[in-house]
Amino acid sequence: MIRPLLLSLFVAATPVLAAETPATASKLVRQLLEDQGEMRDAIRGMSDPQGGFLFGDDEEDHREDLEAALDRALDLIAPDTHDRYAERVREIEDGLLAAEKTRADLLFQRRIATDAELGVLDRLLMRETARGSAQDVATRLKQAEADIAALKSARSRTLSAFREDLATLHGIELSEAEARALLYPVNGGATVEAMVVVGTLIEVERQLRALLEEDLSPEVMQDYYGVVAVTRLLYSRMLVRHEAAYDEVWLPRLSAIREDAQALLSETEGRIADAQDEGNREVYEGNAQVQRRILDVVDAYEVMLRDRRDRIADALAASAETSDAAINTLRTIDSAAGVASLVRESMDSFEAITEIEVPDFLRLDDEAIFEQFLDISRQLSG
Repeated sequence: MIRPLLLSLFVAATPVLAAETPATASKLVRQLLEDQGEMRDAIRGMSDPQGGFLFGDDEEDHREDLEAALDRALDLIAPDTHDRYAERVREIEDGLLAAEKTRADLLFQRRIATDAELGVLDRLLMRETARGSAQDVATRLKQAEADIAALKSARSRTLSAFREDLATLHGIELSEAEARALLYPVNGGATVEAMVVVGTLIEVERQLRALLEEDLSPEVMQDYYGVVAVTRLLYSRMLVRHEAAYDEVWLPRLSAIREDAQALLSETEGRIADAQDEGNREVYEGNAQVQRRILDVVDAYEVMLRDRRDRIADALAASAETSDAAINTLRTIDSAAGVASLVRESMDSFEAITEIEVPDFLRLDDEAIFEQFLDISRQLSG
């Protein structure tokens, strides 16, 4: 019996089998049965490419065909839940930033605003108060504060809806703090995808284990054994896609952010050394402190990304032999008499091989640190 996948989300977040998971797993099985012939052809071509230099095929062509088929299967079950809510939260945070800037500007205007009569333009635009007057500034300041409150309420509702969808659709139970820490970092979507995909693959194994107990013809059983083998390849393909996101997108972008921040700090430190006026030197030193803190946050963000990337790399290395065995099984499946026992034995170890250790989320209790992480996430997503 396959026990539930355990996920180390802080301390207490444990997934349950979502209502959608069995249906999703069944849909995946049907997809893999349809695509299995194409995958076997691609694997056969990888081991024995045919044709000449100009019009023939090669191993890379067949590998791309196999990866395309695996990607279709992953896209069938990989959720867009995180991405939808992350985009909504980014829109809310951008709105909050704009509203807070407006409020700050109005607070400054309030210090110098005076009473004023309605002008011609004010009357034409049907304003109740003169633009820039003390009354006008007070009215707009009240509206800005209302906008900020409404956006914060919308953010809270969005987090609640995200938690509810993860629990209902995917069986992932999170606290509000965990959801926040998962939703904001740029790699949160990959983490959610890993949870959902692995949970679905384990459910596929559970369904197939039950099916293979039935009295089926050898030809039919071989097709389902092939599906079991492909689940191993799906797991490895998911890890490859995630590793590429770290290596080709997020970490290079973060490196560029660090280079810009380091260049600015070096420039500021030069200004400190050259400053003749004590007051200007103090300004530069204050700026340098902020810039060093930004670099500290970038470093912390990189630690978080590299930790997850290293875990993925370890899981990918551990799955290499299993993937090779899966390919060998698919190549053998049409003729091997002992496929049944081979796959039955491998099914028992599937859960241990595919279990993903989700790292502890960052404890973003410090609001200043959290806001800086959010800013870096915006830049990495851009």
